[in-house]
Formats: sequence, C-alpha cells, structure tokens
Amino acid sequence: MMYIILGRLTQFFYLIEITLLLVAFEKQEKIWQSLGEKLVHVCVFSHFLFLSALWYEAGLDSFKTRSGALILFSFLVILAYIVSSKGPKVKNIGIFIYLFVFLCISVSFVQLFKEPSSLVSSVVPKIWLIGHVGLALTGEACFLLAAVFSLFYLFEEEAIKKKHRLPFALRLPPLKLLEDVSIIFLKVGFLVISVGILIGSYFATKAFGKIWIIEPKQVLIILVWLIYGFLLAFRFVFNFDGKRIAIWSLSGFSLLILATIGVSFCPVGFHRFI
Repeated sequence: MMYIILGRLTQFFYLIEITLLLVAFEKQEKIWQSLGEKLVHVCVFSHFLFLSALWYEAGLDSFKTRSGALILFSFLVILAYIVSSKGPKVKNIGIFIYLFVFLCISVSFVQLFKEPSSLVSSVVPKIWLIGHVGLALTGEACFLLAAVFSLFYLFEEEAIKKKHRLPFALRLPPLKLLEDVSIIFLKVGFLVISVGILIGSYFATKAFGKIWIIEPKQVLIILVWLIYGFLLAFRFVFNFDGKRIAIWSLSGFSLLILATIGVSFCPVGFHRFI
C-alpha cells in the first residue's frame, strides 16, 4: 500500500533531520543547520503525503484508531513547532520535537490500524467528528509544545541558579523567550480545545439527548481544561510568570497524558481510540 511506503519514507526523512541537527549542535557549523532547515520542509511534505495517502486508501476511519490518531497528532505538533520557530529563535529545541514525531510514526507502525474504532463513530456525522477530533488533537499538540518549553525553562533556570551551565543549557533560548512561546501555545491550545469541547457537547446532545455523558475521558479532559483555564486566569489577574507557569503547564499536561493515553485503554467509554 502506498501509505505504508510513504510512512517509511517519512520516517527516514525525520531520522536524517535529527542526525543533521545533532551534527549542527555538536559542531556549531551553519552549513549543517542550514541543511536541516531545508530538509524539514521535505519532512513535513512527506508527512502530509503520508496522511493524504492514508485517508485515500484506508478511509477516514483509519484516524479513529490509536495509530491513525497518533500520526495525525504528530503532524499537528510539527506544524505548530515550525510556525513558532519562524519567529523567535527556538530552533535548538527542534531536535527533541523531531525525535518525538519520529517515535510517534514508529510506534504507529507497530499495530498499524488494527485497533477497534470508537463506538461513537456510528452515531455522529463524519464532518462533525472530523472537527471535534481535529480541534482536540490541535489543542493537545499546543499543550505538548507548551510543556516542552516549560520543561526547558525549568532546566535552564535551575542551571542559572546553580551557576553550572552545561554546554546544552548555554545554547538554549533565553528564559523570557521560552516563557513567551510557552504562553502563546497555552493560549492557542486552550482556545482550540474549548471549541473542541463545545462541538463534543453538541455531538452528545444530538446523539444521546444529553450534553454530558459520564465517562473517564470526559471527566479528565474537563479537569485538564480547568487547570489550563485557571493558569491563564491567574496569569492575567495575579501576573503569574516564570516558574509557576512552567509547573502548572507540566501539571496540566501530565493529566492530559492520562486523559488521552491511559484512558484510551479503558474498556468503557466512547473515546477509546484517542
């Protein structure tokens, strides 16, 4: 199948990208960084072709499996990161983002599209399901990137305090830049996932006659939404910044991991595929 060939090719391109960035980081030579920046466009285009071929050959239902959702999620992560790196110079963190995307694609091939689809697919119009899942994954991609920048913020801040800055820490973006980019992702992620929750509520009303269905995924995702909502509210009202934002961001993302990965293996509920 063509999508499998394109998937393996995409894996190869990401692996080359990671290698180039590692060499650039070690040697600090612009030629390697330049090659990496050019290859990333090939990676994204190949990833897009992979998704398109998957949709064409396996159908929309392929994205209702854990593997398909993971491939789509990794694509949204890399798109969001590229948008952020076009402005502020946050490219040194790219190695970890590309490695994460490479691992996502690798994991998705372990049991490619063999998982059962979500039960809700039979009662929800596909166009609305696309919107709900797409917005949810986009919001989660933004929260992931916010958590990554928050983690590096804490790492660099601790290195500065101890006055023992490792070579890697010296090449990280300034603390203020890490904080600013993290906040941007938090705001976008909160807005997008809020719309996704509203669409999901509309689903529930149309399909089941009530806006709320008690299941593990819904309970946890509302808690995640509240954590990020309080974080943004506290920043506006109490001028939260720096370390407190990073800790709250990582706390919210930890719960999000449980809500997306852990609950997907739960035997009950309508969100088993993601």
